Amino acid sequence: MPNKGKFIGGQDNLFVPDAPTIGATSGAVDGEVSVAFTAPSDVGGDAITLYGASVFLAGATINYKVSVGTGTLSTGGSGNVYFIDGIPTKQLSLIKGFTYVFDLSDSSNSGHPFAFKDSGGSSYTTGVTTSGTAGSASATVTLVLATDASEPSRYYCTSHGNGMGNTISLIEASASTDPLGAAQAGATGSSSPITVTGLTNGTSYIAQVWAINNYGNGPLSAATSSFTPVVASVGLFAGGQDDSAVVNTVQKIIVESAGNSTDFGDLSAVRQASAGGGSNTRFIVAGGYQASKVNIIEYFTYATAGNATDFGDIGATRDLLSSTCNNVRFITMGGANATNVIEYITIPSTGNATDYGDLTATLEEGHVGIISSTTRGILAGGKKGGSRANVIEYLTIASLSNGTDFGDMTSARNLLSGASSSTRGLQIAGDTGSGTGSNVIDYITIASTGNATDFGDTSGNRNSGAGLSSSTKAIVGGGVNNGSQTNIIESVTTASTGNATDFGDLLTVNKLPSAGCSGQASVQPLTVGTAIGLFTSGYSQTAGAIIKSIDKIIIETTGNATAFGDLTVARYGLGSVGSSTRLVSGGGNIDFSNPSNVMDYVTFASLGNATDFGDRTVSQFGVTGLSSSTRGLFAGGNYSSFNNVIDYITIASTGDATDFGDMTVAKYGVAGAGSTTRGILFGGGITNTSTYTDVIEYVTYTSTGNGTDFGDATVARRDSGAVSSATRLCALGGTLGSGTSNVIDYITISSTGNATDFGDLNGTGGDTRGNSPYRSNASSKVRGVVGGGIDAFGRSKDINYITIASTGNAQNFGDLSGQISQQGGASNAHGGLS
Repeated sequence: MPNKGKFIGGQDNLFVPDAPTIGATSGAVDGEVSVAFTAPSDVGGDAITLYGASVFLAGATINYKVSVGTGTLSTGGSGNVYFIDGIPTKQLSLIKGFTYVFDLSDSSNSGHPFAFKDSGGSSYTTGVTTSGTAGSASATVTLVLATDASEPSRYYCTSHGNGMGNTISLIEASASTDPLGAAQAGATGSSSPITVTGLTNGTSYIAQVWAINNYGNGPLSAATSSFTPVVASVGLFAGGQDDSAVVNTVQKIIVESAGNSTDFGDLSAVRQASAGGGSNTRFIVAGGYQASKVNIIEYFTYATAGNATDFGDIGATRDLLSSTCNNVRFITMGGANATNVIEYITIPSTGNATDYGDLTATLEEGHVGIISSTTRGILAGGKKGGSRANVIEYLTIASLSNGTDFGDMTSARNLLSGASSSTRGLQIAGDTGSGTGSNVIDYITIASTGNATDFGDTSGNRNSGAGLSSSTKAIVGGGVNNGSQTNIIESVTTASTGNATDFGDLLTVNKLPSAGCSGQASVQPLTVGTAIGLFTSGYSQTAGAIIKSIDKIIIETTGNATAFGDLTVARYGLGSVGSSTRLVSGGGNIDFSNPSNVMDYVTFASLGNATDFGDRTVSQFGVTGLSSSTRGLFAGGNYSSFNNVIDYITIASTGDATDFGDMTVAKYGVAGAGSTTRGILFGGGITNTSTYTDVIEYVTYTSTGNGTDFGDATVARRDSGAVSSATRLCALGGTLGSGTSNVIDYITISSTGNATDFGDLNGTGGDTRGNSPYRSNASSKVRGVVGGGIDAFGRSKDINYITIASTGNAQNFGDLSGQISQQGGASNAHGGLS
């Protein structure tokens, strides 16, 4: 303990306090953390007046740029020396526990190997990694310092000695002595814990504390374990019934911080037995019971406390229903009186629910809470035909289809709670018919199928509660516990197994609430690439119907399509055009006998449903779309007769289309794409359904007028997918006079002439699904993607891609949300955009 040898208040031998004993951190959310500690036993003979807490980067990496030039040697004289970030022979002060990367890629470092020495002058290599040769690209020397490091003491050149470098001091920074400004944030307080704010979510830190008396600042404590603040997961419990009546109260918890709930707002009316869930920004409450069953859907914004806002209606009045969701779709399942109905809404929009499909059987009183991944939704337990069920079934969220058997829970029960991480689903407690409920917690792996496995137990036998979850923690709140209504909230860590522990209390006892959480793993937005491709509407063999769903892909990646939203009208055989911000779809066939002139649009950056744009000049299906940055063209089509009309829109505005000109002949199933100035119309069907053309024609976007002959395709066909860079167009697959084609051919857009063979489309698993007409298309300036279509097997869900600047066969990208043909398709990054 330091003794400065001075008198304070007439007393001698006063000391600064010893370091406090560090405790745990908690509440690392929304840029802050709470740091706990125990006061030191030796306070230095003077009362502690204050405590300080400082937060440092955990295992921080600091980069130095190294070069060699003429300067003053650290040992005297002049010559070649190291410049560290432009400073010659810089004396380095390095922080224990940090990592330092010395970039030696500058060519001046050639012939000057960079290294370290200890205080005795020997080479120091502990925690040192050399990569590459000094002066060459990517050459580095990395030094990882332990938290108790005492060396190195110098950096130097192994060829030319100590003078090129200088000394190194190792320090343990604190708020009171922090020469490098290493403390990221700090705070003071009179007792434990101290809350430190101003941190960055997603960054890892450690914290240390010290004590202060009239004599000065004591030494830093040991460091806490590493912690990483995250965006707070807001959990909401809505409605339910207290000990005397149904309520409209909405209560809030922060999942990362155990404690009691607080008031958030109110539902529009008292309600219990609703379904809850939503996205990372919106909490949805659907159906339920007031004085009778209701079909109301309303929503809250997690970030803003307040009352509910009307969203729309589910198809019929229902209570005791279950739900599942990802970031785009909220799906309701079953409900009283024992229905098998599945419906969905698009969360970022508003409006009434749409039919999704059917469960395997009628069901009510299934789980309350979300069990899902980003792609798959789960329904567990409930009552079927009046009997408790152990059945688990699943849905593929992006598809429109019926429920599929997953497996069984460990026991049959209803009125249970549900929660999940991105990979694991929990079925919590419920009613087994015993009259007191169950304490069983089961779990499943969502991506697989099979029976549930025992996880642990809740603290009591409970049912009629609601579940919610963050990516790591599952919560169950309220319900009936050991035969009596309860306000208990308890939690488990989803990735482990074991019994639930106390979290806090609801405001009052509450049974049959609904719940949702902004931190639910499955509702977090997917990583967004710069090139977004959308496939719109079409005919789905999976759903057995014309659909209005929009599938989304990130063109730079590979993988399956995800849900984006819905068009305003279900249709197939439509065309789509895209600018850098907006996709517009036009035309199509509504019900096999009613061609449409509807145009609607979505914004690439915002998940959600389409909005009316205006009308085309004609009503047709088999339409193609192509565009520049500003102008979108729709061309051709078929219904009672073929059509040669080209009309256009200004994509950034709304309104009806305007006549542009005519193609050289009337045709449908044309492939369309182009450069920033020239649009290409490739092939198509003419005169009847089995006579196809190899004609390629072009138009200039900025003018209006008729198509001009460009050349011929390698094969006459219709319904190809067309993709383009700024210079090259590729047409993929299509329908021949007899059968289908897997041909890919290409042209150079700025010239004229006949197409050249590029390669072939490929199916997956060695089948012929590459030979699929009615393919939709989207592209960046580098990669072209086509999806879906029809072949000898029926509709296809395959997505293929090519690299436009090369030649060769297509590669597998992933799958559409179902087996779909005759979609529209466009992107925000194609070759027609400046």
